[in-house]
Amino acid sequence: MDYQIPQVWQVNRNLPMPLFKQVAENIKWTIYNGNIKAGTKLPPVHQLAKSLGVSVSTIQNAYQILEDDELIITRPHHGTEILDISERKEKSNDINHAFSKVIKDLLNQDYSEQEINEIFKHSMEAALNKKKILFIECDKYDKKTLAKQLSEFLDIKVDFILLNTLTNQYEIDESIDYTQYIAIVTTYFHYSKVMEDYSFTNLPVYAVVTEFSKSTIQKISGFKPGTKVAVLHQPQHSVDFNVSMIESIRTDLDIRKGIISEDNDQHELIKWADVCFPNHPCENTVLSIDPNKPVYFFGEQINAQSIGILQKNLSSIRSDFS
Repeated sequence: MDYQIPQVWQVNRNLPMPLFKQVAENIKWTIYNGNIKAGTKLPPVHQLAKSLGVSVSTIQNAYQILEDDELIITRPHHGTEILDISERKEKSNDINHAFSKVIKDLLNQDYSEQEINEIFKHSMEAALNKKKILFIECDKYDKKTLAKQLSEFLDIKVDFILLNTLTNQYEIDESIDYTQYIAIVTTYFHYSKVMEDYSFTNLPVYAVVTEFSKSTIQKISGFKPGTKVAVLHQPQHSVDFNVSMIESIRTDLDIRKGIISEDNDQHELIKWADVCFPNHPCENTVLSIDPNKPVYFFGEQINAQSIGILQKNLSSIRSDFS
């Protein structure tokens, strides 16, 4: 599919603003002025990165900003598309209505306007002053899975940023206020890199173990003997480790591995396989070659024991954290 890249999306390397923020702001401009409509699909990350002459992580981070602002949504098998801004306004109205209801309830309980203001003020201060943890990973899908799990299991706010495993430390955004965090968390795959690249923050870095979800384990357990399995990754990711994860569940499968890059889409391997296990950035390649191919993913959930160890470590940092 050919995508028309608006000229206004081009970045200016002479500006002090980080490139990913420039891209996000440029796309926002075309959304707000109506030049691109709701439902319009944005270019794939790799294609837009190539068109704008920036890194893949720059586009990933830009798309993440737009997704956080509820301007776009990325759906598996469908790509990234513009959301209807009117839906966002409706959601805002719902929130306003909910706040109004709370205020009316307090007024009915004979709270004064000043007392209500104090309640909201203290609630806001408590929310803003509560320390957070920073979760760093190389796949934006980890924000919706692993980072969300951390927040729920630990009952703490978790911020997420992308780690670009192909870049050097000088590209790290040091403008982030790291004093708002009590620790940095990543997976064991990237623990060494995060430890090295983020040493300037003086924050403790912890690693968690990821594993298949129960549903994926059940699927693998139900494969017929000899099922042809393709394990597909980008060059910087570990293929052998994930092959061993599958083999720990089943030893009677025909497993082959392949590296997907700009020069190698593994077309023959994907066509050969009965099922594919790509890391998320490779999913689009698989489905572009065979839209009906069953696809499963690695590291969908955090190991429970790993969560327990992390919670003990965080408790040692803040006595009120449990």
